[in-house]
Amino acid sequence: MPYKLQNSTLSARRDLSEKRLAEFSARVADIDLLRRTPDLTVYVTGSYGRLEAHSRSDLDLFFIDASPDRESPVDRQTKTLIDAALIGIVNELGFPPFSNEGQYLEIIALTRFSSSSEVPPTTPRIFSQRGSCCFLKAGQFRTMRPTIE
Repeated sequence: MPYKLQNSTLSARRDLSEKRLAEFSARVADIDLLRRTPDLTVYVTGSYGRLEAHSRSDLDLFFIDASPDRESPVDRQTKTLIDAALIGIVNELGFPPFSNEGQYLEIIALTRFSSSSEVPPTTPRIFSQRGSCCFLKAGQFRTMRPTIE
């Protein structure tokens, strides 16, 4: 029988997750390079995406690029600077380091979802099974989700 958390524990984890995501989101919104890239949206998945994080949970982040006409919304140097800003915020706010040295800080082009051979098989499930929440440019989530599912 799978382990099931009690309602009080889930409630405490939801509160912690929402508080920590609000802190993180406020800081991410100040990253100028992200604000200047209108088609790039940051998502959080895993325990924070499900709002079930505990004090030692790390952030699982990735980006969705909604631009229809280019391979990547940012050049390599700009992406490195965005990643550095995110890593700095994570450190300053006391989150654990990103898993595998930031391996999952990747940009996934929304246009790639139309060709399942180009998308890792777990990627579409990130939204439906593991839970996710967009915390930058939230209005895009409603328009992207039907395409992904």
